[in-house]
Amino acid sequence: MNRILILGGTGLIGRQLNLALSEWATVTISSRHTQECPLNLEQLPKNLTQMLSQFDTIINAAGIAPAYPKQQQYRIHYDAIKTIAQAAIQAKVSRFIQISALSQAPCVDSAYLDSKYKADQYLLSLPINTCILRPSLVYAPNGISTRLFKLLAQSPIWCLPQQTGIINPIHILDVIKFIEYTVAHPELKGIFDIAGHPLTFEQYLTLLSNWPKAHISLKVSDAFIQQSLRYLKYLNPQLISQESYRLLLAGSTSEQKTIEKYLQRPPIAATDFAQYDKTL
Repeated sequence: MNRILILGGTGLIGRQLNLALSEWATVTISSRHTQECPLNLEQLPKNLTQMLSQFDTIINAAGIAPAYPKQQQYRIHYDAIKTIAQAAIQAKVSRFIQISALSQAPCVDSAYLDSKYKADQYLLSLPINTCILRPSLVYAPNGISTRLFKLLAQSPIWCLPQQTGIINPIHILDVIKFIEYTVAHPELKGIFDIAGHPLTFEQYLTLLSNWPKAHISLKVSDAFIQQSLRYLKYLNPQLISQESYRLLLAGSTSEQKTIEKYLQRPPIAATDFAQYDKTL
């Protein structure tokens, strides 16, 4: 039986992934809060290779929000993963699955994306079977970003940037299903984008709103939003930040049809997201 270690096993994706994989594999979850396999990515143990030697597959679902300081982004997303991957090779772990973020190229304006990109490229250079899975904006009813967007969607006035990138929101159930598929098919290697159907940010808010036609949309300047962020960040400093705003402007999109190709069905449509809330 496949022995799997999930890094970040108590997080949004890690919790759901543990439930799905535990039905047919031996799963150990790891985070700084677990006793069975405690791993603090900012202070890795000296016996790391020994700890990893009991596993066949490592899935990295660990990470921090874009609002965290730049140095911490690189320590968690790049330095720690580099050290864990090196130890995994020494421990003869056969596979490393990295849950990354959807980005097309190095993004020097975003420590969040750039740190993940650097980790992805490093992992692909190693002599270990590696899969890089890059979800777009993930919808999850209990997710921090989803809760924030739902809160914004209920406002009677929407202050929207004059221009944002296209997003391809993907339901967390689709993300979990494809990770599960990847684990079950060791022949898969390389980079796979996991994206839903394309939407503008305003269209996404409309789908999340309880009153989609009872609001006023205002296009406001970048300067207005930048100034507003200085005060709004105190509501949720882990999510509301200049970095998060840059990611929204950049968008999160891909033309890869990963779900259709491998799961043999289209991704869950954003119009149907709420129907699956009670299943999580």
